[in-house]
Amino acid sequence: MKLNKHFDYAIKEIEKINASPEKRRTIMTFEEKLNEVRYEGMEKGKAEGIAVGERRGIAVGERKGKALGKTEAVVETYYELGQNRQAALSAVKKLKLISDQEAEELVNRIYGEE
Repeated sequence: MKLNKHFDYAIKEIEKINASPEKRRTIMTFEEKLNEVRYEGMEKGKAEGIAVGERRGIAVGERKGKALGKTEAVVETYYELGQNRQAALSAVKKLKLISDQEAEELVNRIYGEE
């Protein structure tokens, strides 16, 4: 069967390689090395991806922790000054450092549940 001269040439070369045990061994060794390099690259990429994710997670956690700490200081100040719960909640929501739900939970924790 003749499809085109390039395809025919490729088929003949493959048949030559398959006919020679030495050439087949060389090709198989090369394929094994390629697979090893590919696997090592995947492992390295995975490790780098995890490291980047951890750094980002730590950065987000630190920002969130700072925001919560600042907000908590505001609520505690309102509480110590005798301000009512609603004033503290309003001030914290205006800061927009934490979600409204987190703000309500924080105010409830410091002022006590209603």
